[in-house]
Amino acid sequence: MTKKILACLLALVLLLSLAACSSAPAPATDAPGASAPAAEETAQTETGEVSHDELYTIEMFNTYANYMGVQGGWFGKILKDKFNIELNIIAPQVAGTGDTLYQTRSAAGNLGDIIIQPKARMVDCYQAGLLANMSPYLEDCANLQKLSVAYDSMKELMGTEDVYAIPGRVSNASPTKAAGRGVNPEQGIFLRWDAYMSVGEPEVETLEEDLVALLYKMQDENPTNKNGDKVYAFSAFPDWDGNTVRAAREMLYLYGYGNAQGYYWMTYDGSDVVSLLDEGGIYYRWLKIFNKAYRDGYFDPDSSTQTWDMIASKAKDGRVLFSWWTFLGTNIHSTSFDPETQYGYGWVTTKDTLLSNVGYNRYGLEGNAYAMGKNAKYPERIMEFLDWLASEEGILYFNALVEGVTYEMVDGQPVLTEFGLDGSDDKVAPESMGGGDWSDGSCQINYPLVHVDDNISLLGGVTAMLVMIALRRCRRLSVYGVSVGGAAAHNIGQMAAACITLGSTMVLGYLPFLLAVSLVTGTLTGFVTALLMRATQHIQFR
Repeated sequence: MTKKILACLLALVLLLSLAACSSAPAPATDAPGASAPAAEETAQTETGEVSHDELYTIEMFNTYANYMGVQGGWFGKILKDKFNIELNIIAPQVAGTGDTLYQTRSAAGNLGDIIIQPKARMVDCYQAGLLANMSPYLEDCANLQKLSVAYDSMKELMGTEDVYAIPGRVSNASPTKAAGRGVNPEQGIFLRWDAYMSVGEPEVETLEEDLVALLYKMQDENPTNKNGDKVYAFSAFPDWDGNTVRAAREMLYLYGYGNAQGYYWMTYDGSDVVSLLDEGGIYYRWLKIFNKAYRDGYFDPDSSTQTWDMIASKAKDGRVLFSWWTFLGTNIHSTSFDPETQYGYGWVTTKDTLLSNVGYNRYGLEGNAYAMGKNAKYPERIMEFLDWLASEEGILYFNALVEGVTYEMVDGQPVLTEFGLDGSDDKVAPESMGGGDWSDGSCQINYPLVHVDDNISLLGGVTAMLVMIALRRCRRLSVYGVSVGGAAAHNIGQMAAACITLGSTMVLGYLPFLLAVSLVTGTLTGFVTALLMRATQHIQFR
């Protein structure tokens, strides 16, 4: 969580200093931390005159949520203060009913006021008449209008001229740029590091043999945590399974597959396609590996019934030795890692690991979308809320960057508060901030409309630009010297951003290599620049 906060803090710093360089497709709205309109007032917003006199409980059917109930804490307070709304999240995965809840509610003709679910299911809902037409309200939604490429694709998919769904995680950033979490990939081999060190930190040659054998050994050497609780090599939860077992499906990412189309997965360059139904394929092999691990006592027996919160708590308490994801490993720990009191996770690779990362997408990532239910009582207020979620302020609040809660402005710069820096459930926010611990206040929607760039490369680019401007004033340096200096500064800026984001200087070990690379890239850039300068000498610019 802290990593996410720090990444957003970095984004805010950049937004304040270089607003025009923001990669988010949303226009500027009220500055973060600006006073919200009182709930009893009728506020003039970007969506026009919208009355907030009546408290409106918005029912959100959210297949992506890991929380069920009314949003509380600081984010709940923001929604109440700003819009006089409550967000009641209906999470079928948390309810443990899976598809049953969807079938029951859709048969009754009411999924909720806001619906978040896969695009394919949105088509079914549109054909069943369960969705409201959003088009009449979009002309007043300046932020949502910037997502027109995404929702135009949904119109084509649904076969309609009107907008009935808007994809989520939309971004204007380059599709060739990884939309991951900073330095580490979203998927990878994350091991409880103290347990890994206890067995000598061996190199891992293969996923299916060496990694499994290593995890068995780690559990044998570390059968319980410091509290005496049972530790398992593998643990899973069924919330995101769908029609397959997510734990086994997730392993395909480690082989370089990730562009999923139903039961078919392909490499991102399209060079290979595999089927989950192939009994000799990766998915089936890992189902067998996990089945054996379960029978041998190395797979958590709670995996078929436990919730996300339960497995996250186990991971934080050191009861899980392996994680597929950063957000179930490194991200659940605070930045101040103390091996004596905390169980941290580290990233390792195998020789047969082929990692890939999905790029940003203006059509939306992961195939999910937002829609408005046909029975929504106040569609204008719902669209106002969705438009705010796509705004700059909404993006920052969605990512827990809230002035007075997670940061304060000091000498014109955002500084994390003690509560924001901790990023755990060990501290309780004051009642004036909404009360509750970190989990209570975090935005429980769990699926943003707008996917924001981590801005690591942006900081590198800004650093490079400033350094090159300074070096250009030195008459003794040629264009090659300026270019090499800029390349080196770019890498230093990226390392600085990575250190801030991760809260650790561990990544600085890569800096010497990157500086060496700068000599090559800087020289090549300087060569091209010199050619361009010579070619344009005769051109006069007015």
